[in-house]
Amino acid sequence: MHSYLISDPIVTGNFFAIAVDIEVTFKGKDRSMMNEIGIYQVKGGKIVSESFHYDLPQLLFSKIYV
Repeated sequence: MHSYLISDPIVTGNFFAIAVDIEVTFKGKDRSMMNEIGIYQVKGGKIVSESFHYDLPQLLFSKIYV
């Protein structure tokens, strides 16, 4: 992992979201960026659910589809 950047949270009601940008180099691959957004639901001051949405770098699949 070369860099890791987390956004400020976006808050509405019982939910908040953060974006994460990660620059990585996987073994045998070139350096690439991964982007992810995490959405969290809070009840009683605790996180009760979370979901993560992301696109994996195309470099991971180059041997599968080429």
